[in-house]
Amino acid sequence: ATVAIPLPELYLNCPMADSALIENELVARPDKLYCLNAPESRFDENHIKDGQPTTMANLERCNWRRVHVDCQLKMPLRAEIPVGHASAYGPVLCGTILLGWSLALWTIIHSMANTRRINQRLNEQRLLQQKVK
Repeated sequence: ATVAIPLPELYLNCPMADSALIENELVARPDKLYCLNAPESRFDENHIKDGQPTTMANLERCNWRRVHVDCQLKMPLRAEIPVGHASAYGPVLCGTILLGWSLALWTIIHSMANTRRINQRLNEQRLLQQKVK
């Protein structure tokens, strides 16, 4: 499947005390602020509603400004994402599952055998040390 990738949007967060340091040419609209909507990973336009408390936390959360991005592309950005179809490749699906499980079991059995071998060698060394004493 082909997915179109939109042009990036760049936002700048500056504390209220330093907001005068931002050049107006850099910002898309100097009079407009945006709020970070973290759960949805997006920025929403700041609309002050009547009765909404203007706490410092609200002001700092909605202190994002949209910045001009001067980006010129030769062609639109697109991403090719392969889409699988499980029913089209039944033998491959079964083989992959069988191979995955068999390798997982082999890893477990091989790890257990190695630990047994190491423990056996340690026990032999302990017995030799006890005989020497």
